[in-house]
Amino acid sequence: MKAKFKVLESDNQGYFNLHTDDLTKAEASELRDRLAGYFPQYNYIVEEYTPQPKSNRRYNNKAVDGWEDLYSY
Repeated sequence: MKAKFKVLESDNQGYFNLHTDDLTKAEASELRDRLAGYFPQYNYIVEEYTPQPKSNRRYNNKAVDGWEDLYSY
């Protein structure tokens, strides 16, 4: 798969949280610069990642997770 880029923002405690992902390098750099202009108190970085293919979810149709599943109303 083709590499994508994401923008991370610092929370001023040493951690970076995801702000936006699934961007091209140009889009990520532009967003980082724009956010740094609007919010100079935070740090923003661009990081490259390779998206993982999504797997199909399997559901158990006979499972009960609430009373709505027991009674048809």
